[in-house]
Amino acid sequence: MTSPTLPLRTENPLASLASFEQALRAIVVLNVVDLASTQLWVSAGITTEANPLMETAMGAGPVGFLAAKVALISLAVGLLWRHRERRMARVAAVPLALIYAFIGGGHVGILALILS
Repeated sequence: MTSPTLPLRTENPLASLASFEQALRAIVVLNVVDLASTQLWVSAGITTEANPLMETAMGAGPVGFLAAKVALISLAVGLLWRHRERRMARVAAVPLALIYAFIGGGHVGILALILS
């Protein structure tokens, strides 16, 4: 008689290193889009910066805003990358990328309103 075998435990694809790396790339790219779009919309008087921390950075001018945005995103992505062996860091990167995709969608919506 053979003993019953347990199903193999498969890793959640969202926790895989490949998904993690894609999410980090998306976070960086979407932040560049957010940076450029926000700077454009705010300088044109179309909208204001929604993030109070980044709104303060905007007071330092475009270079200050750029420096703050790059520093904060570099810190966040760097910390996630440093802890990439931890499942929590890999899982956290995916919803973070989705949040920035949602923000990017907001920028597309503003552009659509401008062009209509």
